[in-house]
Amino acid sequence: MPHAAAPAEIRASSSLPRRYAGLRPEEAVALRVADATLPEDGWGELLAHAAEPEVGSQWTDDGEVHESRHLKGRAVGDTRPVPAHPALVAVLRELVARDELKPGDLLFPGEKGGLLAGSVFRRVWTKAREAVLDEHEYASPVGKRVYDLRHTCLTTWLNNGVPPAQVAAWAGNSVPVLLATYARCVTGQLADLQKRIEGPQELPAVEPQTDRAQQNFGKFSGRTPAKSRLKPGSVGLPPPPSGAVQGLTSPLRRSR
Repeated sequence: MPHAAAPAEIRASSSLPRRYAGLRPEEAVALRVADATLPEDGWGELLAHAAEPEVGSQWTDDGEVHESRHLKGRAVGDTRPVPAHPALVAVLRELVARDELKPGDLLFPGEKGGLLAGSVFRRVWTKAREAVLDEHEYASPVGKRVYDLRHTCLTTWLNNGVPPAQVAAWAGNSVPVLLATYARCVTGQLADLQKRIEGPQELPAVEPQTDRAQQNFGKFSGRTPAKSRLKPGSVGLPPPPSGAVQGLTSPLRRSR
């Protein structure tokens, strides 16, 4: 290995495949340089083909902390291509060139050239959150787990219109699991999502009720409302007695 101790920025960059490619932590630490297609510009590709989850040395046959497994939910030897965001490609190209990594080297090696320990990248991620988040955000659950980076990536793909079937294929999940687990709103996106549906769901302007009544009257009568009222004499009724209130049988008697 060209480096005996991986610097902190390399360990921190191991979180990028989760944030920008949606890889599981055990898939990211198992990546080799040859598994990454890194063009000079534009999108690249990562080929996930193995997983190295931490299960504890007491649970492995060889006493190692990691256990080599095939991809979750796939047959032995199966692979899963995942698009690599241009920002991720640029960072990975810089790491490979700076440390003169060979095709068979781990893309994110540990301090002694072996598999990167989860305790290391979790510690670095905690420091990164503390450095960039506000105090109330740091104390909140936002991005608290390294695995939340995968959630953020998949949710971002869904919220920006990538079809669920395609996201599920990139993530190595079924569509039902994807929609049940990852169809969420990333913090800071709520205002944008509300703006998207504000126009399509806006109701048309409604005219005031009084204006509509006046318009309808004019459609069926050329006279004004006052002129259209019938006078008692015009329909053969006697005029009301002097002092009587129109509509009452007697000026001294009121209905109860």
